[in-house]
Parts: sequence; structure tokens; C-alpha cells
Amino acid sequence: MNARVGRGPLFLGVALALLLATARVGAVDPSLPWKTLSSPHFNLHFHPGEERLAPQILSLAERVHERLTAEFGWVPKEKTEIVLTDEMDLANGFSTPFPFNKMQLNLVPPHAIGVVDDFDDWYEMLLIHEYTHILHLDKVSGSPGAVRGVLGRNLFTFPSLFQPSWMHEGLATWYETDLDRGVGRGQSAVFAMMMRAEVMGGIKPFDQVSMGGLTVWPQGHVPYLYGVHFFQFLEERYGRARVKALLERYSANLVPYLFHSNFRRVLGKDTPQLWREFSEYLEGRYAPQLAAIRAQGVVQGERTTDHAYRTASPRAGDAGAVWYIRDDDLAHPALMRWTPGEGAVPVTRVHPFARIDYHPEAGILLSQPEVVDNYQFLFDLYRVDPDSGRVRRLTRGGRYSFGAWDPTGEHIAAVQVRSGQSRLLLLDAEGRERAVLREGRDGEILSKLDFAPDGRRIALSVWRGRWDLEVLDLDTGQLTKLTDDSAIEGDPQYTPDGRYLLFSSDHGGTYNLRRLELASGALETLTNVETGAFDPTMDAAGVLTYLGYGPTGYDLYRMNAPAPVAPLAAVKAPARLVPAAPVPEAEAAPMEARDYTPWPSLKPTSWFPVAVVTDELFEVGASIWGADALAGHRYTAALTVEANFGLLSPQLGYVYHDRLALTAGRRHVYDHTGDGVIKRIRQVDLAELALLFPRFSLDHTMALHLGVHGSWESEAHRESGVAPFEDTRDTVAGVAFTFDSTEHYPRAVSRGDGREIRVAAESSDAFDSDYSGEVYVGDWREFFSLGRHVLAVRAAQGWGTDRPRPFELGGAATGLEDLVLFRFNQRRYPLRGYPSGLAELTGRRFRLGSLEWRFPIREVERAFRRPPLGLHRLSGNLFVDAGATWEHGGEPEEYRRGVGLELMADTNLFYLMDLDLRLGLAHGLDDGGETQVYLTLGSEF
Repeated sequence: MNARVGRGPLFLGVALALLLATARVGAVDPSLPWKTLSSPHFNLHFHPGEERLAPQILSLAERVHERLTAEFGWVPKEKTEIVLTDEMDLANGFSTPFPFNKMQLNLVPPHAIGVVDDFDDWYEMLLIHEYTHILHLDKVSGSPGAVRGVLGRNLFTFPSLFQPSWMHEGLATWYETDLDRGVGRGQSAVFAMMMRAEVMGGIKPFDQVSMGGLTVWPQGHVPYLYGVHFFQFLEERYGRARVKALLERYSANLVPYLFHSNFRRVLGKDTPQLWREFSEYLEGRYAPQLAAIRAQGVVQGERTTDHAYRTASPRAGDAGAVWYIRDDDLAHPALMRWTPGEGAVPVTRVHPFARIDYHPEAGILLSQPEVVDNYQFLFDLYRVDPDSGRVRRLTRGGRYSFGAWDPTGEHIAAVQVRSGQSRLLLLDAEGRERAVLREGRDGEILSKLDFAPDGRRIALSVWRGRWDLEVLDLDTGQLTKLTDDSAIEGDPQYTPDGRYLLFSSDHGGTYNLRRLELASGALETLTNVETGAFDPTMDAAGVLTYLGYGPTGYDLYRMNAPAPVAPLAAVKAPARLVPAAPVPEAEAAPMEARDYTPWPSLKPTSWFPVAVVTDELFEVGASIWGADALAGHRYTAALTVEANFGLLSPQLGYVYHDRLALTAGRRHVYDHTGDGVIKRIRQVDLAELALLFPRFSLDHTMALHLGVHGSWESEAHRESGVAPFEDTRDTVAGVAFTFDSTEHYPRAVSRGDGREIRVAAESSDAFDSDYSGEVYVGDWREFFSLGRHVLAVRAAQGWGTDRPRPFELGGAATGLEDLVLFRFNQRRYPLRGYPSGLAELTGRRFRLGSLEWRFPIREVERAFRRPPLGLHRLSGNLFVDAGATWEHGGEPEEYRRGVGLELMADTNLFYLMDLDLRLGLAHGLDDGGETQVYLTLGSEF
């Protein structure tokens, strides 16, 4: 007899797995007493510490709404939810239209010299960018608008969602840019630098730029960089009205991914022709800049490292040594030491975004982020011993974004940001607060800093409407401007003799190194580079080291006794900053906050029809899903009915603040003969409740899991003459511990550098069950990064007492195992080269081992225009498996071995989702073995 399983459970399993897999996205601390403020078009949710900023940002959001809805000709039907959070020390935000329009905004402002350094009101620019996403994606007309009127906020009723990310991010960056005010990335010197480097290295083709998750440099900046330039190109060549017409037409697309035909209809050009024109535009815009720089004579140092990507934070040491951060997406970020004779040597692992300062006696002062109390991502201070590499944490939750040693090495000056407000503190060498040197005022941002050699002054990069350099006199407590012009100045560093202050600035539109003679106030330029020069540091011998930018990212450059290229006169800043419009009295009035409640946002906003039609079955139903504004409650549900037999199949999945997961559902198994006649229908009811107690950090994640799992199988229908089916009950209660320190670096073939451990104990005696006894499982996976190769080892064993549900070995992993946090009652394990269900590979005890060598084949980074499918890279995997099951005793009688080869493809689906696929060929070497060909999701076992 054959069996066909109803489709309902597939929806539940995939939907719940996605809920669990994306649990950390936008997660906020549920223990905080959240409040809500409302305005005509927004609900703003905030936590303690944000009372002062919340009303201001809500009023600002209304002004942004008024401006952008006029631009788009579109007003969302429902209010947009805004979540204001001060739990992350990175300037950022995100937007989503599902299940409703929502923006999450981080309060921490940017620091000087970065991709978002050019602004005159950070919160306004952030709101403009994120609300552009909301309006762009929410806008709908024509047939998709009619479908949304029936199905609600269904995925397929958002036509603009089906565009490459460069169109989404490019449009938002285009709107954030104001050429008259000199704000936004579209006119910044950093983006100009990046695009000059792209012209130098070759403009990326359309099919590469359109991929999501690019790993080639400039990586995550590609959608913003190419996107904003493309919309500027459209505006200059075709006019702003054509841009709006393009958006208008796309919002009426019922069929996804029609941006090629939309280009033809609105602009009269197909995509290849338009991209050639765009590439010529970029060449015409940036090639003259390069020519002008070259005509003046390129002055730069000698490149001394070849890591590229995000090499950062150089600091001069003793005897010509330079300390810096390597972060190249091939290995864990590391603190490095470079010396003229030895080159670059790793000292210790650090976290992404790490920054350092050096003192010959005190050692390395490290500022880096870490997860605090599971929900917060905050910068803290650490000390690193230069000789041993030992790292010692000084603060916890201190939020010290930048730190600098005083000349004695006994004190630290550190910049702290809380609730959007900056402070400059004096700490002792152990990180204990000793004094407040500067309380930041409203609208004042304190950033990178350095002590003068005399220890009585601190130079800082300070924002008050624009970035300037200032010096704090520790005797008087007074801040004095060192620069006062329209350029962005940052990265201040004193020379060892204290005569000069080195810094980087974008005078003339290019970031170069400058020096300020403190006695005379004379400003001089030290470099004339084609792209950009940053973060200068000078040793006692007068050798200057800095970060230079190129087509593949940042690296260290060195100059011996640099001479000035040209004087740089201080230029008074023009009146480029436009004062914010006054807030109307009604908006300026005090707003009354109420306690946050999830119920208003929890109602489902869409439904999706489900149908399964075969010769024997006619199953129809609907599914819904939803979440509250803080994403603490997430659920998915479905109900289908089989019309011929009247069988209901309900499904439910629920996750609470990533700590509790509930699944429950029913499926039906249809037994039929070869002629298609259904003889029996078995009803399978499934339920699982799991509690999670995690501890997150950037180096590893560990968690304790408690759960119960139940499966009940019974007959729902049986034809006459068919033997009855015995009802079964399978229930377990379990406890598990998981630990994972592995990392998947974007440019590596797979995850590596660490281990994943799963240990579980389960009992079938806690509830009424057909099985009895306990089951203990240990599963250890170890990964070793060998350059671009990875060696993966797995050892697993399960031990059952009495009569538990037996273990089964065979087949390949499906990939869904890696989507969920933990699964109780797991009894099936892969053994490639053998079919599932062999009696010889079924038993109450099992042992499994695997050895894999994963190696790169080709970096591709290309996408097809039709279908919207991209390929990041191809890699291979040679493996050997061995496994056995048995019933009694401590050892199996024999093992069964399998060998094989897998082709692994890192793909990008629909320009949005990265998906790992494996095409495998496995052969079993022992009794029961077979040759298998399989295609699975990329399970990392």
C-alpha cells in the first residue's frame, strides 16, 4: 500500500520554523515597562530613558509623513508602528510592511566619518529613509490593490517588494539626500570615494548588483551606493516625474518581478541598455574626479597589509610596530600587530566594530560591543596584554563607544552615549568611573578622542550641526574649537611631540590626512589620494600609518616623515544648515503616554487560501499569521477541511519573546492502493511545548530547553474489509542543553571555527504513552577553518532504556533541522548512502560519526534576470559517514559506512533570501547500502 500525507502540516512546520529562525530580528527586552504615544499617523512605543525624545521623534515623524506622502501620492490606511529602542550601540533602523507597517529606530547617533556621517538632524534623516521604505512598499493600485482589499496584507499584494534591494535602498537613500542642505549619503564624500573606487575597479554588472547578500566589496553598501546613484541618474537624464511614474506603474503589478518591462514602458529602454547608460553616467561623473586628483600628483603611503574589507583602528606602537583590527569576512575579527620585519601577526580574537588605543605600559585598550542581558548590544572596555593576547573585561554595559589612555596609562577618557545623549568620562585603569568631564548637551555628539602628550587636553570630534574638532582643557573644563568650517573632520590623533594634531577631513570632496599646528593654527594637507585616507597615527620616529581605501576595502599604508602637500586654510562654514520647521502648537503640546498593550496590533492583517486538489481529495482552507508591535508575540494558524470526507486539519504555532514555543496541529495520512482508491485515513495529532532559557553572546550561544512533545495517531476513516489500525500514543518530556560557538563568515564555504553541542534527556514515562523508558542523546559537531577550506567532524550517540521509540538512521538531512531552536523526540538521523527505515539501522541505541572536507570551487556572485535567482558561490564536500544501531549492550556488532560527494550552492532567491542547496551523490559501502542522489537544503552536519 502507498501513503500520501496531507499538506496542512507542511505549512505549519515551515511557518513556525521561520518564526523561530527569525526570532532575534527586532527583538526587544520584554522586561522593560514599555509605553505608547499616538499621533494621527503613528503609534510610537518606547521604554524608560526615552521620555524626552519620544514626543520629539513622534512630532518629527508627522512632519516627515506630510512631506513624503505628498511625494508618493500615497497615505497608508492604518497607522505605522514605531519602536524606539536604546538597546543597541549602532546607528541604524529597519522597516517592514508585515504584518503591518513598522519601523524600529535605534537612538544612538552616528560617529564622525562613516557612511552616514553627513546629516544635520540624524533622527530626521533616519525617519526619512525608513518611512520611504514604508510608503514605497505599501503603495498599491490596480489589480493588486483589489486583491489586497480581499486578502489583506498578503505577501503578493505588495508589488514593490519584488524588486532588487538596490531599488529599495536606493530610493530611500535618494530621498534622504538633500543637495541644497548638503546632507545624505547621495552627496557624501564617503559615497563619492566608494564610487571612485568602483570606477577604478570596474562598474559592477546589473546581475551582480541585483543580488541580495553580496560578499564582494563593498558588500552591504552595494544596494545603497549603486541604488542612490541610479536614482540620481534617472532624475538627471529622465526627470523626477519619470522616477515617480516608474514607482506608480510598479505599484500596479500583479505579476512579480516586472521591473524590466516597467523600465521599457516608462523610460523606453530595456535593462541592459539602461545599465550601460548608467555605467557611462558613473564614468562621466567620477573619472574626471580621478583625473583631477592625478593631475595634482598622487601622494600616498606604501600599502603594508592586504586584508582589505574592514581593516580598522591603527595605532602606532614601539619599535615601528602598528596595532590594528583585521575584519575580512574570512575569519573571526582579530587584533593584529604589524612590524617591519615580521609583517602582520594575529594577537587575539575581537568582536566586529572593535576599536583600540595603545599605551606602552598599560597595553591595548579595546572598545567593542557585546550582548548584555540577552537583548542589548552595547560597547564595553577591555584590556589586552600585548604579549600574551589575554583579554580582560573592564566594564559591563558601560556603553563606552570610544576610549583613550592618558599619557600615564593610569586613566582612561571614554565617550558614553545613553538615550541619545553623549558624555565624556574619566575612568581609572580598571574602568571605574572617577569624574564626568563633559555632559553632552541636546544635539551634541561626542566621538573619537585622543589625549595630548601633556595629559591636560583631550581632542575630540564633536557634532553640533556639523562635525568639527575641539579640544577640552582639563584644568578649566572648557571646550574650544580647533576647526570651524563646512568640512567633516574626524579621527583626531596627537603627534608624539604634541606639536601637531593629525586628522582626516573631506576638504575638496576627498578624505585626506591633515595636520594642525597647535601653536600657530596652520592647517596642512599630508596626502592626495584617489579614494580616501583615514585614522592617522604616528610613532616616535615620525612614521605615519593610516587607513587607505581601495576597490576591495581598507588597508594600512605607511609614510616616512610625511611632508605637507599644500597649506589648507580654514574656511568658515556657509549657512548650509536649514533650521527645522517650528512644531505646530497642537503637536508641541504635552503628549500622554499609556502602558503598552499587544492586543491592538495582534489581530491578523491578512489571510491566504490553502487548497489541495487531487483525483481523490479536495482540501481547502485558509491560513493567517501575525505579531504584535514589539514582536514579542508571534503566531501562525491554519484550518483546512477535506470536503469528500469532512476532515478538519487545524494548525497552530506560537512564539513568546523567543522563550516559549507552542506547536499543535493535525494531519491526515491517506493509505491507498495503486489504483488510487483510498482504503484508510489515519489521523495524526501533534503538539509540542518548549521553554527556552538562553544566554546570548557574540562568541557563543547557550541555552537550556524544557519541553513536552506528543503524537497521537488514530483512524479517521476505514473502508469495509480493511484491517483496523491500532491507535498509538507517543509522548515525551525532556530537558536539553545546547551550545554553539560556530560562525559562518560571509566569504567562507560554510560555518567554521567552533563547535555545536546538543545534549538531551527525555522520558516516555511522564505521560500516558505506548513507549516507556528514558532516552539520552549527545551530538557534538566541530568545525576547523583552514583558510578558505573547512574540516567538519560530527560524533553523535543516543541511548535508550526499556522501550522508547527507536532511533532510525538513513538518508540525508533535510536542512529543516537547522531552522529550529531545538526539537524534542528527534529519532531520525542521517546516514548517507542508506535508505531510511532499514531494520538493521533501527534500534533503541545508535552511534553516528561523520568527517567532511569542504572546499571552494568558484566565486560566482551573479544573478539571472529571469527567474530571480542568484548564485554566490559553488563549493564541494567530500564526506565519510559511519553509523550503527543496536538493542542491547554497550557496543554495536557492526557499523555501516557511506562515502560521497556534495556540490554546495550558496544561492540568493527572489533577490531577498539566501538559501544553501546541496546536490549529493552518496554510496553505502556495506549491507543495505545503495547509491543515492539527493537535493536538500544546506544542513550543516
